[in-house]
Amino acid sequence: MTNEPHAGYIGMPTLHAFDYYIEAHLGPAPSPVQGFALGSGHPIEVPVYTRAWPFPSRWTHNVVLNEAKESAWLASSAGDDATPSECAWAREGVWAWNQDRQRPTVLKEGYFSKFPCRPNGWREGIQSQEKCLREEGGKAEFYRDFYWPFVARWQELIRSKSEEGKMVHVETVPNQFCPDWPDNIRPKNLVFSPHWYDLNVLFNKSFGFMSLNVQGLAKGMFFPRAVYFGDAQTKDNYTLQIGNIVRAAHDKLGEVPVVIGETGFPMDMNGGEAFKTGNFRRQERMMDALMTALERNMVAFNLWTYNPSNTDEVGDDWNYENFSWFSHSQLDPRLRTGAQGAELDQGCRLNRQVVRPYALRTAGIPLKLEYQSRTGAFFYQFANPAQTQSTTATEKNSTPAQAPPQTTSRITEIFLPPWLAEASSKGKLVISCSDGTVRVDETQLRVFWTHEVTAEGFVHEIRIRYKRRAGMEGIRPFWWLVLLVILSMLVA
Repeated sequence: MTNEPHAGYIGMPTLHAFDYYIEAHLGPAPSPVQGFALGSGHPIEVPVYTRAWPFPSRWTHNVVLNEAKESAWLASSAGDDATPSECAWAREGVWAWNQDRQRPTVLKEGYFSKFPCRPNGWREGIQSQEKCLREEGGKAEFYRDFYWPFVARWQELIRSKSEEGKMVHVETVPNQFCPDWPDNIRPKNLVFSPHWYDLNVLFNKSFGFMSLNVQGLAKGMFFPRAVYFGDAQTKDNYTLQIGNIVRAAHDKLGEVPVVIGETGFPMDMNGGEAFKTGNFRRQERMMDALMTALERNMVAFNLWTYNPSNTDEVGDDWNYENFSWFSHSQLDPRLRTGAQGAELDQGCRLNRQVVRPYALRTAGIPLKLEYQSRTGAFFYQFANPAQTQSTTATEKNSTPAQAPPQTTSRITEIFLPPWLAEASSKGKLVISCSDGTVRVDETQLRVFWTHEVTAEGFVHEIRIRYKRRAGMEGIRPFWWLVLLVILSMLVA
């Protein structure tokens, strides 16, 4: 509906500063009242923040903005003698310019956190339901008093112009948990579609051996507990943060579909190093961590972004972003026009991390999915529907506890990436399952699994992996490492 809404000033308890832990501070960072004064044509000295560690940024110096004394407000009359009209918030008595001190003064500190008391009462035409929520002098809440009513009116307009049954995707402020949302004002056929990004990577455009739980830090988490090292812990970090958003949505909304409406990361991070060297290892690691977290939480998502016009130099040609995991810069020049079929994969920067096996259709309740992009090992687990779903499964997979309808088929269909399908056609793929039969169709890139046990609550499992070479079946990954070290020493 609305892309990444924001409360703006609504609900702010003070006009002297933005919350450092919620609003990004980078570059010149005027306070709300300083912003009002700047817009009114006053030169203002404001703090400047630069990237830092361990926190995202820190104050380094001050700078004077708007030394030209330009006003953002339209002139009140035409001609050379036109004077800027007054700032709307100054006209409301929220602030005033102190001529003696040459700085703005806040007159109504909590102006945006409560509804004003008007001498003549509420304006005509306001609905009675809104008036109940918006009592004069009462606390103002962004969602309850503004965003939810707006969503309700928007969906009524859309419904009047479209056919019944359309799903309505609505998101909240990015990376925040779902707030209270009364049933009577939710859109029909709602799909909750929050956005999630690793704000530390987004802010610094850098990814290395460590990640931060920014979500936890924003809520006061002790810093050492928010630090994760290595790829495995990065996956755990992302799994936790995305899982928190999904669980909070189900806690507030109940049996409502949840789709991560947008997630991804900048391909030009670490100073665009990968564009110069051709080594996208950092991007591969982060994409694998992100995709793994989404899979572990069993949540649908939109991966931002696929841009068929992307190049390393121009990026996505939008807002200075370069998020596309496809780029013409990765294509052979001979294929930049007219590429077809598998040739198009050449433009995919992170093909092995983006294209992954997954269940297109499941004859039951999905419980768990794990995929190792390095080894090609895939694990999928689902259960037969039962009248009462187990609490354990619900907690593990962040799914609602209500019993779903009974299934009408025993066939589960799994997509195979081309490289796994090719391995299968050469007899190099091993597929094992808890029960039933499996059929692989390499041309359609599909695994068709027909389970046998139909008892309520029975848990089915399937594993897909590359076949180990003869004589190596019993060797565990740890001993592979030991053997590699020994061979390296012998060669040296």
